[in-house]
Amino acid sequence: MSKSIRGSGTFRYRCCCCEMEFTVTMPGASTCPRCSSIGGHELVESFPPEGPR
Repeated sequence: MSKSIRGSGTFRYRCCCCEMEFTVTMPGASTCPRCSSIGGHELVESFPPEGPR
């Protein structure tokens, strides 16, 4: 079973500027839809959860 889809999953962030939570599919390229701040977002949860490396 070496079938893995790269970049699949959703990541839920909380903006540290306006406290809005939003979901993205590309971690690291998150922009808050409310105040348009880029970066500085707290990762609330990810699905599927990232396992230990």
